[in-house]
Amino acid sequence: YSPILLRYQTTHTQVKPEYGYATVIKEFAELLNFKDIQLFAVHLVAMFLADVTTPIMALTGKAGSQKTTTSAAIKRIIDPAGDSLEANVLSIPTKRDDIIMTLYNRYLTVFENVSKIDTDTSDILCRGVTGSSNTKRAHYKNLEEIIMTFKRKIILNGVTPNFNNGDLQTRIVKYSKKEEITFLTDSEFEEKFVTLRPKVLGQIFEVLQRVLGRIDGFKIIAKTRMAEFERWGELISQELGYDADTFGDKYEDKMKITSIENKDAHPIIGIIENIMSEKVEYEDTVSNLYDKVKTQAIKNGIDPKDRYVSFPKASKQLIDRMTDVATIFDNLDLKFTTWNNTDNDPKYTKKAKIIKITNKTGIKNLLAFS
Repeated sequence: YSPILLRYQTTHTQVKPEYGYATVIKEFAELLNFKDIQLFAVHLVAMFLADVTTPIMALTGKAGSQKTTTSAAIKRIIDPAGDSLEANVLSIPTKRDDIIMTLYNRYLTVFENVSKIDTDTSDILCRGVTGSSNTKRAHYKNLEEIIMTFKRKIILNGVTPNFNNGDLQTRIVKYSKKEEITFLTDSEFEEKFVTLRPKVLGQIFEVLQRVLGRIDGFKIIAKTRMAEFERWGELISQELGYDADTFGDKYEDKMKITSIENKDAHPIIGIIENIMSEKVEYEDTVSNLYDKVKTQAIKNGIDPKDRYVSFPKASKQLIDRMTDVATIFDNLDLKFTTWNNTDNDPKYTKKAKIIKITNKTGIKNLLAFS
């Protein structure tokens, strides 16, 4: 009944675990200067569950906050590619096929110094996390395709990484460092890490052993799209010594905070939030809403035509942009639906595209007032 440990072509020999250390994962998180210790500890253990969809770890922070050192240390715990920092981190490839092959050949991939992820790369990362199929060209000189199905673990780090895609946002947990960071030299960090590493592995395996004995039939009411991660995470959290039913709340709160932080990258979110601030419901044509949003953007000093600004350039793009960040709207309690005026509603032009935005917070307040 021992779990099967998988070995990939880039995986180097792991150190022998040392058992009997009940708090060493917390010590490791403190060495890395993380704020969200419970969430990180659970996430670290869950990274060893190959068939469980596990969110991407995104490490953010100012320059010099040892993001690369941190990423490499986590990689060496889970899937070591050697003992050097350079062997365990990679720059994200620019070509689609290269990203797919990089993920395929590693159990855990660390991409460093990520600043922005385009739609195609975001889609590949999402598929890599959930286990969907990716296609790549067999050879550059022909049209033959290879379908590659795999489920992997991923770490991204960067100073101010911009994760705009809504699907990617639901599959990422962003970790930030403490304001007061204890800086260590490379040799000082390595000395502490080498001491902790076998003990951390030992605690991870002991926790997993107990979790595997309890998981059959264990159920929760999931609060996010990552239901399996929440289910396993709750048991891992308990076996790490945290109170029952606290992990789901921690994870949900983290996802909401991250989502709301990301709204600054999309000016339309703040503008629509302002439009709905004193409304329970808004309904109009998409064209009229776009004109209203564009006018407000210009007043706010935003140039909608600037190609470096994430702003819809025409009314037809408005719904696409809103759909991309639907998760952020959900976390702001704003829900939108669209339809074509096929019922010949006299308020609108025939076949016009209509949008309705509902402020769920406004409805709750109205009901409470009533």
